[in-house]
Amino acid sequence: MNNLTGGIPPFIGNLTSLEVVSLGWNPFGGNIPDSLGQLKELKTLGIRGNNLSGTIPPSIYNLSFLVIFSVSENQMHGSLPPSLGLYFPNLKRFQMNENFFSGSIPISLSNASKLEYVQIASNSFFGKLSVNFGGMKNLSNLILEYNNLGSGESDEMGFMNSLANCSKLQVLSLGGNQFRGALPHSIANLSSQLQILVLGSNKLYGSIPSGIGIEENQFTGSIPKEMGKLLNLQGLDFGGNHFSGEGLDFGGNHFSGEVPSTLGNLSSLYEILLGDNNLSGVIPSSLGNLERLAILEMFANELSGTIPEDIFNISSLSVSLDLAENHFVGSIPPRIGNLKALRCFDVSNNDLSGEIPGELGLCSSLEEIYLAENFFNGFIPSFFRTSRGIRKVDLSRNNFFGQIPIFLEALSLEYLNLSFNDFEGRLPTRGIFANASAISVVGCNRLCGGIHELQLPKCPEHESSSQKISQRLKIIISTASAFLGLVMEEGTFAAAFKIIDKKNTTKDLLQKPPQSN
Repeated sequence: MNNLTGGIPPFIGNLTSLEVVSLGWNPFGGNIPDSLGQLKELKTLGIRGNNLSGTIPPSIYNLSFLVIFSVSENQMHGSLPPSLGLYFPNLKRFQMNENFFSGSIPISLSNASKLEYVQIASNSFFGKLSVNFGGMKNLSNLILEYNNLGSGESDEMGFMNSLANCSKLQVLSLGGNQFRGALPHSIANLSSQLQILVLGSNKLYGSIPSGIGIEENQFTGSIPKEMGKLLNLQGLDFGGNHFSGEGLDFGGNHFSGEVPSTLGNLSSLYEILLGDNNLSGVIPSSLGNLERLAILEMFANELSGTIPEDIFNISSLSVSLDLAENHFVGSIPPRIGNLKALRCFDVSNNDLSGEIPGELGLCSSLEEIYLAENFFNGFIPSFFRTSRGIRKVDLSRNNFFGQIPIFLEALSLEYLNLSFNDFEGRLPTRGIFANASAISVVGCNRLCGGIHELQLPKCPEHESSSQKISQRLKIIISTASAFLGLVMEEGTFAAAFKIIDKKNTTKDLLQKPPQSN
């Protein structure tokens, strides 16, 4: 971690008693010197992030004592020798990620039984993965994502069976490859210490055999309740991506059935991403037990019922609560005020109703609020006045009414959609209201004014006649009030009723005041 340049000096190969060479994060450039193969006692070779190119010199494979071999984050290329695992019998950490290596992963890697950490992500490895990992009893991280692994053969996921013997496995990342087929039942037998499992962006299909799957595949069936046994699981992603604005929307899976209540047992969960599936039923209240949960996304499903108030007790929810495009009913519970760290709240396109609770203003970190396409009503809440962090608000296609408050001009809004509501009166012209591309009031037919680009009708210069009380009527009301006051002052209500009984008009009262009794 300096600024050394000029290539790795070959003379280092003359220091034959060296056990550790750690040169990472220097912009050396050039190639790996062949002379490093002379360091027969070497246990650690760390040349990560050195802007190196070329291939690995064959002499390096003579370093049989190597425990750590890291050439990550360079521009190296070439393939791995078939006998790789035989060359490095003591290897514990093998890192080659973020280079341009290609070819197949040697079957002989199985012989490196002391391996704990294998990271060869973001290269161009391809073909069938036939390594038997069963002998690697200490393997904790296997990260092979973003290559082109996969052969299309019916048994190409068979290597998963051997991983069931790796009792210390914590991270298994196979995403971004070309794996095809159904997951073997052995996935249910993966280590109980497993924290992260990434299978996304492959060509996997079928149901999940009481195990785990992930986004952007074509999984079907229900989410198995046995997942509640993965007590160390930190992330659960079975969903697609949700873009509130325009953009690509990658599909999720095709899970159906109910959300298992056993997910509430996974106390280490940081995120639950179940969006863009076919899940039905209600949100289990047991999810309220997840005290570390920061992201809960269940958009674009067939979920129904009310939103359980227990969800609003998860004070750790800070990134996103996205329940859009379902069939939820009822109102937003006042307990939403507990989510003080929440940044994005999306319940758009449901069947929710009622007014926006003032407690939403207690969510002091809110940046985005999406309430579109529901049955909400009432005025725009006054708490927006102090919500200085709000950037995007969508209240469109509801039953909101009243005037649009001028205090919205002072907010640092980037997007405001008020369309298809029953707002009336003069539209403000400053702040967000001065940007026609950032605001929408389409379908608010009782609004007037605003900037020219919005093409709203002009507001009348004076109050309309329907809003005025004519001068004559004012006189009539004033005189009648004075008369009634006089009658009451003399304590004779009967006189007033007598006059009414005679059906005297207000005009008659003005022209001929009644005689006092």
